[in-house]
Amino acid sequence: MILQCAACNARFLVPDAAIGTDGRTVRCGRCRHLWFVPGVTPPPDFDEVMREGADIATAPPAGLAADARAHVPAVVENSPPWALMTAAGILLVLVVLATLLAFAPRVLGMPPSTGLTLRGIALQAQAAAEGSGERYALQGEIVNQTVHEARAPLLQVSVFSKDNALLKRWQVVMPQRLIPPYGSLHFSDPAAAIPAQAGLRLRVEMGSRLELLLRKLK
Repeated sequence: MILQCAACNARFLVPDAAIGTDGRTVRCGRCRHLWFVPGVTPPPDFDEVMREGADIATAPPAGLAADARAHVPAVVENSPPWALMTAAGILLVLVVLATLLAFAPRVLGMPPSTGLTLRGIALQAQAAAEGSGERYALQGEIVNQTVHEARAPLLQVSVFSKDNALLKRWQVVMPQRLIPPYGSLHFSDPAAAIPAQAGLRLRVEMGSRLELLLRKLK
């Protein structure tokens, strides 16, 4: 504690233990003044206070505890961050695919096939050298069903046997011509030799291979 002399106002730092609980008379080291300092009250024993004030806890009956647990509200777990990231990634992929489907042909400089249809597609047999197989020419029309001019697209041609076996596949690059609105463009493309057999099936699709792939993913 800090003691202050009433005569000269000198201040001294004195340990609490030197005063004790009963108090004692002290002398000022400067002016030799004497005075009585009351005793120091020791701090309460908190452990003892806690023991005296605490009640003995008793466990609740088993039935009451079970009933209390039954009324505890359920905790809804939040979705883990990786689930949200996965969903966002899938959405991003779908947006990218949709963008590619809409703009990839134009970005890559390829004419899109939107608004165009095929008409009168057929394979016309051509004379061929003996033993080289039958030779065919692909003929037909591309019809523009829009109000704008359209560039002639690429054609992907596949020929199948009657057993659905692929016999020949090739790409037809059309001349750099514009098809007028609601107009048509006739074409004839000599194909490579195809084994002569009955029941040939023909499939012709407009667009580049990339455009066809994106169209299937749509």
